[in-house]
Amino acid sequence: MVGSVGAVRKCSETSTLLYVETVVVLKDDLTSLINGTIEISIGKPVTIECVRIVAKTEHDRSALQGYRFVSPTVIEVSVAELPPSQSTALEYAVYVYGSVGRKNKISGLPR
Repeated sequence: MVGSVGAVRKCSETSTLLYVETVVVLKDDLTSLINGTIEISIGKPVTIECVRIVAKTEHDRSALQGYRFVSPTVIEVSVAELPPSQSTALEYAVYVYGSVGRKNKISGLPR
């Protein structure tokens, strides 16, 4: 792995690794460009506290455009491949940390 692309929020000492997923976005053909949003949703009673995204290659890292929390259980990851590459896919490991059970308030989340 190339290394962390970034982290969304800072984990607390009590945050637990709850979910790991390898996300692979395939191209239709080598002349295509990947451009899209990946939504990761984890059902209640889990509350996402932070997320770490790790790119497989430098090309994958450069295609990561951003990430944001949509709700306490949903995160969006945006990717756009520029410049074009002979790569057939983008690949990321997504690590979701959080807690199970009810949280009163998570700062920084939209209401």
